[in-house]
Amino acid sequence: MYNALIKRAVNTFKKFDEGMMNSEGSTEMDKPSLKHIKMMITADDDTSFIFDLDYDEKGDTKGAFTVLQKDAEGNVKQVPLENLKKSKDESNEEDTEVPKGILLN
Repeated sequence: MYNALIKRAVNTFKKFDEGMMNSEGSTEMDKPSLKHIKMMITADDDTSFIFDLDYDEKGDTKGAFTVLQKDAEGNVKQVPLENLKKSKDESNEEDTEVPKGILLN
């Protein structure tokens, strides 16, 4: 990993996981369990990426992804995800435009 903030966040998640796996739990459960994770990463251009993770009714993990960006007036607006998806036009091999300021790396 190259970014110090991401590296530290990943290490923090690892510590949470280890702590939960090594704890004794309570009378209702053998071990404590996570219910919900919401993570927000903000780039230096004030673009924010929000990851929302939890379990569905079947117990499978599900996630949602949101992108927020400041407009010219400084108001925070949600960027529609369809604006971020790269798609190919059948008659043209060029990718569609991505809104200015969105990082896709």
